[in-house]
Order: sequence, then structure tokens, then C-alpha cells
Amino acid sequence: MAPINTRKIALCVILSIITFGIYPIYWYYLLVKNIRILKNDDSSCVGEMLCLTLVPFYYLFWWYTCSKVVANELENRGCTIHGNPTTYLLLSIFGLDIIALAIMQANFNSLASIFLKFIPQNPNNILEVQNLQKSFGDNTVLRDISFVVPKGSVMSIIGPSGSGKSTLLRCMTLLETADNGSISYGNLAMALPLSDDRCFYAPKKTLQEIRGRFGLVFQNFNLFPHMTVLHNLTEAPIRVKKQPKPQAEATARALLDKVGLADKADAYPCELSGGQQQRVAIARALAMQPEILFFDEPTSALDPELTGDILKVIRSLAEEHMTMVVVTHEMKFARDVSDYVIFMDNGVIVEQGDPRDVIDNPQNARTQAFLSRLNEN
Repeated sequence: MAPINTRKIALCVILSIITFGIYPIYWYYLLVKNIRILKNDDSSCVGEMLCLTLVPFYYLFWWYTCSKVVANELENRGCTIHGNPTTYLLLSIFGLDIIALAIMQANFNSLASIFLKFIPQNPNNILEVQNLQKSFGDNTVLRDISFVVPKGSVMSIIGPSGSGKSTLLRCMTLLETADNGSISYGNLAMALPLSDDRCFYAPKKTLQEIRGRFGLVFQNFNLFPHMTVLHNLTEAPIRVKKQPKPQAEATARALLDKVGLADKADAYPCELSGGQQQRVAIARALAMQPEILFFDEPTSALDPELTGDILKVIRSLAEEHMTMVVVTHEMKFARDVSDYVIFMDNGVIVEQGDPRDVIDNPQNARTQAFLSRLNEN
């Protein structure tokens, strides 16, 4: 990741101070003075009148020039800036002060709402992660993680325990905050890099909209034990999306039928097997109509006999072109269902690509050792 060129940014900040500080005062002085001259029908100050006319063009010139430098620096950090003069103009008005604060390591989350919405992302990708980093104290668990998830694709993340898979998932779903890097969902930027050890997040309103775009299925189901299955599925749509109760219940019953649990609507989680609870959890995530669904080792807490039922549901979602990111130890599932596979170890992406290449014909020695050990078991 290219560092921000502080000299360029500092020059832009200085020029902006001159532009927005000195010249408005001078322009106001000329305006008042020349109004008096015109009232007295005195045309001797042609030069000052010319300055008065040219000052607005000076404004526009420096707005465009300075903001273009800022935009180039943002592109060096992995942000997509379209070559639209209006974008540069808006960045110049709202962006320069933010960049200056970034250099000074100030906290400017309150200004991020203005800044983020002028950085268009690629809408063809449901999810983009660039140069993501995360540490817990001195322990770095994610190092320079980058990938994209196109719409309608299935990506599997495999690797040994402790490799950073679940932490990556938690960073993407706002359960953890990243230390650096960028995460975006379609046209919404969730987090952007600020410095070598910090990144800033979008404001609460944007994050709330992003939360509505993804669903998460946990390892241990996390159903509400005091609610029936139907109530578990309708709670969020009614409270968060403000759906009418009859509509939410109709959708919930259709989803329960889809996962083979139409007769369990009035049951409580404690009355269900582990596999049934996980299928309810999947239906609950689908009830919010997410654009992308995350699975954190959905079969790890299940007996081998129950694993097949869960994988069957996920396969059916893949056939419907549901965009999914699945952290899994099920290599056959990852090979047969995924469009893309990432193998992680020690917080880095060791190998990635087509699942048949990564799983059946791995090139990296660490990937080979991991898969051979799984085959032995």
C-alpha cells in the first residue's frame, strides 16, 4: 500500500488556506471599494475591477488543482476516484481539512460522513477488502488481506485453527474494528485507511445501512432461547426493517419451509437438535434479505450425521446465486460449491484461486501440508 505523500497534501492545505483565507477578504475589499467607484461614476480603477472579476476563477482553479492532488493520493491508498471535475470540486471543499487532520493524527470520525460519500466504490462487487490488518496487542492476527467477492459468487476461507479466519469474518461484519485497510460493500465504504496503524469508519447511519446488507450465521446458532422459532425469524424484520407483522410471519414461514422446518415454527430452540437450530439460524439470517451471507464454520458444532443437512441448505443457496463467504473445514464442500477459495495461515493469505487448483493441486508447501493432514484424518 502506497503511503500518503505528505508534502503534496501539505502544499494543498497551504494553498487552500491562502485561497479560502486571504482572497475572500481581498475580494470583499475590492467589491465594496468598486461599488463606491461605480456610484461615483469613476472608471479609473480598471485593474482592480479586473481583479474582482478574476478572483472567482482563481477559486475554481485552486479548488480543482488541490483536490485533484488529494484524489491522486487517495487512489494511491486503494480508493476509487472517478475523473469527474464535480467530484474533485466536492473533495476540495470537504476533503482538504479532513486530509490535514489525518496527517496530524486527529480523530475526525465526525467529518467522515462528508468525506466517504464522495469516494465511489465498485458496485459490481458485493464486498471489497484491501490491505486489511488487525492486531490484539503485540499479536498481529491479520496481515495485508485483500480480495473481492463478486455478486452471486461463493468464496470459502480455509486454514488451520488460529490462522485468522474468524477474526477476518468478524472485521467484515463489524464485530471487530480493523487497525488498517479498507472494507466496502458495493457503493458504501465501511472503513478506509488513515495511517499505517489506524483506519476510520463510516458514520453510524452508513454503518447501519451496511449492516442491512449482510447476514451472519454463527458457529453456535445464537438463537434467542426465550422466543419461538417463528419469533426468532420475525423479530429483526419487524423491529429493524419495520415490516408489518403479517408480512414478516409469511416470509418467516416460507423460509422455514425452505430449510425443511415448516413444522417447527412454534417450537423453542431447546426443543430442537443442533442441526435444526443451525437451519433456523440460516433462515433467520435470510429473513433480513441480505445481499451477502457469512458463515463462520457452520458445521463445527454439529455431529457428522447432521453436517450434511446444513451443507445441503448452503448448496441450495449457492444454486440460487446467493453471494456467500464461508469459513469451513469441509474441503469437499469448498471444492464443489465455491467459486473461489482462500487458504490462510498465521494471518496471511498463503494461496488463493479456483477451488480445484487450491485444494486438488496446491502450489504452496504450507497448503500441501495442511491438506495432507486433513486427508490423513
